[in-house]
Amino acid sequence: MNPKPNLTSKAAGLRGRAKHELRELGTKQEHGPMMAELYRRAKAQLRKHRQHKQAKADAPKSESDPKRLLHELQVHQIELEMQNAELQESRDRMEELLVKYTDLYDFAPVGYLTLNESGQILEANLTGAALLGTVRAQIINRRLVTSIASFSRSVFQAFLGHVFAGIKSQI
Repeated sequence: MNPKPNLTSKAAGLRGRAKHELRELGTKQEHGPMMAELYRRAKAQLRKHRQHKQAKADAPKSESDPKRLLHELQVHQIELEMQNAELQESRDRMEELLVKYTDLYDFAPVGYLTLNESGQILEANLTGAALLGTVRAQIINRRLVTSIASFSRSVFQAFLGHVFAGIKSQI
């Protein structure tokens, strides 16, 4: 018969590792002041939450105490929730700015085209497509040179070559 593994020693090992990782998390400064501030705010929020449940004097003081580890895990959980909320706010703000940028680009009174080195149209706004006499979906991935008068195509190709070569004066 196989003896059962000693669960108490495994649990103690896991607690020791968790304690070490939490202690490192609380003392690491490599994440910068923003992470330290979030950690501080999370601890403060948890402290407020616990004050109405138990007196501060009853809080465990020992580093190896499971209640202390639970406290650190709860602080970390609140910190992660706060980070998640901040990331969500940033994402929402980014989406608002994207909508605003798209509106400004698409409905600008000036035609805009984004070209690659070969003159292929990668993006176009509505005015740019209208200037070319078509809808936007039909000009994407088409070469702009096909819309330029034949006698000006070589000048345009030279101009485009200078732009992508980084030559400052194209006049």
